[in-house]
Amino acid sequence: MSFIQQLRDRFARPQKSGFLNYNFRIDRQVAYYLTPLIERMASGDNEAWILLNAVRFHFIGERPISAIHLGEEVRLYVEGPRFECGDETFPIGAQVSVGWAGWVNLDPVEASDLDYKVRKAIDEAVFRWVSEANLTGRTSPCRQPRSREHEDHIALRQMVTAAGRSARESEAARG
Repeated sequence: MSFIQQLRDRFARPQKSGFLNYNFRIDRQVAYYLTPLIERMASGDNEAWILLNAVRFHFIGERPISAIHLGEEVRLYVEGPRFECGDETFPIGAQVSVGWAGWVNLDPVEASDLDYKVRKAIDEAVFRWVSEANLTGRTSPCRQPRSREHEDHIALRQMVTAAGRSARESEAARG
């Protein structure tokens, strides 16, 4: 489903409170242009629907994104849907943003190969980290629920402690 279709569907369902809160992940390169459009479409009035219908046709040819892999300098957007051909499953394609070089479009075979390699590298890195940090004893067969009221405060304290420790270490390294 394209971004504009998602917006239309979300804003078409009025909530009881009259206010809608949404978070969107937007590429920094287009956020400057897209944010005012989203704000205008969020009003829900006739002007918003006129604007939505005016820009919709620009996104008709957009492929839905089935996976996003974000690195420090590289972003991989795997485009869906996936198709089974023989014994293999292929995405329809992918786009890669390499920070210094720009964008690269990948065909289904290249997209499948790169997606597999990225997923495998993620698995290897996480398994290695869990084993090196000796966390295998803390694993559980099910995802554990979080108590935000209690655990968020603990997490914030841990962040502050870690930031203070790294600041002291960098000052000691400087001299």
